[in-house]
Amino acid sequence: MSETTSTTKEFLLWDGDCGLCEKCAAWITKNNTQKSIIIMPFQLADNPPMTPLLYEQCSRSIQFISANGDIEHGADALIRVLECTKYRWITPIMRHKFIKPIVELMYYFVAQNRKKISRILGLKASSGSSCTIVSRNHPYKND
Repeated sequence: MSETTSTTKEFLLWDGDCGLCEKCAAWITKNNTQKSIIIMPFQLADNPPMTPLLYEQCSRSIQFISANGDIEHGADALIRVLECTKYRWITPIMRHKFIKPIVELMYYFVAQNRKKISRILGLKASSGSSCTIVSRNHPYKND
């Protein structure tokens, strides 16, 4: 966990400028059996839950913010979100001490190459590091 923020809801924040991320968010929305998570592009998140540090972290990996304010990112966030779907049965396997490093490595590879993967799959992929859906006046955006 990288940070704690105060909120009464759970959030999954993802890169709104990434076609692969958008497809994954749509899949999670469809399979979110508990309907307890607000799934949104990080570029559209208000404060709270957004903070300057969280904004910067969101540009590198998905972020899951629990109702008590704990923040998980990357593979941990992915596993946490899968726990809210009908595929929760796989999460204990993904957390196993010998499997989790592989899950983390795979997540890191996909996150680092998400724009290339999006282009290969014919999905939207910005050439820049910022989101085309967010206003240039976002309080945490550094240009």
